[in-house]
Amino acid sequence: MMQDAVQPPWLSFGTAPYEILILGELDERWSEWFHEVEILLEAHRSGSKCTRLKCPEIDQVRLRGILNKIWDMNLLVISVDRKPVRLPERQTRHASENSAGQHSIRNGER
Repeated sequence: MMQDAVQPPWLSFGTAPYEILILGELDERWSEWFHEVEILLEAHRSGSKCTRLKCPEIDQVRLRGILNKIWDMNLLVISVDRKPVRLPERQTRHASENSAGQHSIRNGER
């Protein structure tokens, strides 16, 4: 059985899972406001208290909405990390065919 390939995050357009690390503590009461975002409290390596927002696969519009809410709360964003997207097996085979030069279009030629 072929293992699913992992697509680099910068090559996938559409949806992807994200993790957003912010300075300060948000408790579970905020999870409803962020809709389907998991809220985890943790300590930053600097010793500061932080909150990690684990977002399911979301698009850029939804990501911007979440970042706007963080901005409205006047919280400091430490990092935004786009996680790799797993490709289904059939797309993996198609991608490998294209990398071999089969069925690909280059410079307008077929």
